Amino acid sequence: MLKFVNKVVSVNGRRTSMSMSVSEWSAFDEVCKNEKISKNNLLGLIEKSKQDKVSLTYSTRLFILSYFRHIASFKNKNRRYNLENIINSLQD
Repeated sequence: MLKFVNKVVSVNGRRTSMSMSVSEWSAFDEVCKNEKISKNNLLGLIEKSKQDKVSLTYSTRLFILSYFRHIASFKNKNRRYNLENIINSLQD
């Protein structure tokens, strides 16, 4: 059974709560560690690029999926990925 964890985060100067599975939070932590960016800063970037009618939690899940897909595809082609391009892809 999936276990969901609710966390209170600061995003662009305000506090909000997000509920994701343990594995999603773990993947998000891994992205932050790999990119040397704080969770709050990355969430702020995701929020700024997300579509208006989509929740921050959903956008964060899409970002995590996009991030690891980009890494896998670029690794196979021996190229570097760009975090900004991955964030901007959330608008597609």
